[in-house]
Amino acid sequence: FRETVKTTVSICVMGLYSAGKSAFINALIGEEIMPSASDPTTAKTYRVSSSEQSKIHFQYNGKDINLLFSGNKYAPQVAAQLNDNELLTSIKQAIESSGSDLQSVHMYRALQVINEFEGKTARPNVISDVIDVEVPFIHSSLALDEFDYVIYDTPGSNSASNKRHMEILQEALKGQTNGLPIFLTTPDTMDSKDNNEIIDIIDQMAGALDRTNTMVIVNRADEKDSETLESKKKA
Repeated sequence: FRETVKTTVSICVMGLYSAGKSAFINALIGEEIMPSASDPTTAKTYRVSSSEQSKIHFQYNGKDINLLFSGNKYAPQVAAQLNDNELLTSIKQAIESSGSDLQSVHMYRALQVINEFEGKTARPNVISDVIDVEVPFIHSSLALDEFDYVIYDTPGSNSASNKRHMEILQEALKGQTNGLPIFLTTPDTMDSKDNNEIIDIIDQMAGALDRTNTMVIVNRADEKDSETLESKKKA
């Protein structure tokens, strides 16, 4: 009965490039699934949901692809035959070269390839704008007994194609209400103009996102003294 009446909580993680959004989501999930690095990493919008199975779903050249993960096993399932399997080959090679039997490593490597693929091949729009990731939040500290969670990992809001990314996010959130915006920033960018524009974006998504409950998280705050942080906060 509890599973039937569970409320789904939508969490939308927003911020500038390299603010630590993907690393923060990994902390929520309880495993290092989403690729994260000091350089700008996320080029797609990822929709991460808690599930009993582990799966990555997206479209490649308009055809559905499901990547299934179970323990140390990886099995791609393609709804329609692909003439060009360059992407699947790259994913298989990345997983095999990892030298790991861990499912989390396999998913990390697969997402890394998917995220970087278009940039390396100079073939735009062959992969769908939204990538669905399902994974058990086994080591998560979220209240999984009470709620189901859907977490959105968005590209940096100061990207050149920011407007397009925000349109994709808005479409992905369609039909959802009162999602929780989590605004990630760093001490050096707390008072930047780009961060102010994120608030405007949240306002534009009124209904889908609840600005009144926006959570602001300052990553790497320990690198600054309290006086500097306080002055940034006031600004």
